[in-house]
This record gives sequence, C-alpha cells and structure tokens, in this order.
Amino acid sequence: MIRKSTYELRRGRALAPVGHRGEAFSLIAKRVQQLACTGEVVVWANEDRIFAAPAAAAAKVPPGSLIGVYGAGVLLAEIERDLGRVAELG
Repeated sequence: MIRKSTYELRRGRALAPVGHRGEAFSLIAKRVQQLACTGEVVVWANEDRIFAAPAAAAAKVPPGSLIGVYGAGVLLAEIERDLGRVAELG
C-alpha cells in the first residue's frame, strides 16, 4: 500500500518524476490518482519521464508534452487512456 503522503506535492522540493514511458500505465495512473486526491495536478512527459505538479503550473508545460489535468475522483482508466495516447506518439 502506498501512503498518500508519499506523493504529496511539496513546495520548494525538486520535481521528481511519477514514472517513465517503459513503466506499466496502471502504476503511473495510481500515483497520479493519489496526487489528485490532494488537489488538481497537471501531468506531462519530458523525454522518457512523466511528471506531475500542481495544476497552477499547467501554463508552463509545453502543449506537446501535456498528458492531462486531473482532480479528485479521476478514474484510473481515464489516466491510463491518456498515458496510452502519449505512448503512441512517442
């Protein structure tokens, strides 16, 4: 079991990826879903890594890298579908 506090977004800390392109979408989706429980998050891909940050950072994400913006109640299937679209492009 992964504790929610493990993935809480903290101000002033280095941005750590929530996954990488070769990883199972279900694992990345679960991490994103847990982050979305703490507030809206924007998810994007940069090279082979996948990142998440508070939704307020969405304006700084290059449009071609954007995977999605998610909030509380987001379904794992929705996140997995979006991750699959990115995999098809990259």
